[in-house]
Amino acid sequence: MATYPYPNYKGEIEGGEWKKNRECKDVPPSLFFPPERTGRQPVNHIALKQLTQAQRFCNACPVQRQCLEHALLNGEIGIWGGTLQAERERMRKRAIREARLNVRVLPPRQDSIGA
Repeated sequence: MATYPYPNYKGEIEGGEWKKNRECKDVPPSLFFPPERTGRQPVNHIALKQLTQAQRFCNACPVQRQCLEHALLNGEIGIWGGTLQAERERMRKRAIREARLNVRVLPPRQDSIGA
């Protein structure tokens, strides 16, 4: 998966061609923007039903991965690739944390040893 440069990145993966094959192209966009839960506020049953419907489209979609990558790269709001913004933010933070753990410290350059 790509790196996560947002919030300043507004690019397209694979030129945006993947959007032509999305399962949701004929669905009202409002389905993918339910009110998200904030803090300790209970989940609204209408929003939960809307989320479930949207995720059904996403789970059957041939370009779900590209959609998710686009949302991760661009910091999109709403449901993308079957995930909520909060879920993608956790994914992004986990990827950054894992990338930091995988950074290796380079040994000192040979020409600087004993100088």
